[in-house]
Amino acid sequence: MPAFLAEGWTETAARLGWGELDLFGSDWERPYSRIDHLGLVWFIDGGRIVDLDRHKAIIEMRTGARGTFRRRPFPVEEVGPVWEIVR
Repeated sequence: MPAFLAEGWTETAARLGWGELDLFGSDWERPYSRIDHLGLVWFIDGGRIVDLDRHKAIIEMRTGARGTFRRRPFPVEEVGPVWEIVR
């Protein structure tokens, strides 16, 4: 996450309409267990974002491989920002 913040992606993401759940979402009942309920920052995992638009992020992993994270709506009754979930 530090690289995401340090490289200025938060401002770009906000300008493109990415919200807190898109970036920092996690499942209310099973944090970090439901990958379909995780926001973008959890998928970066030591890699870096090389491109971001309204619908997706391209992440370059530490290995050099690239992956795509597609933005999608989250069920708000099941997903919340991680800072509200930590117990």
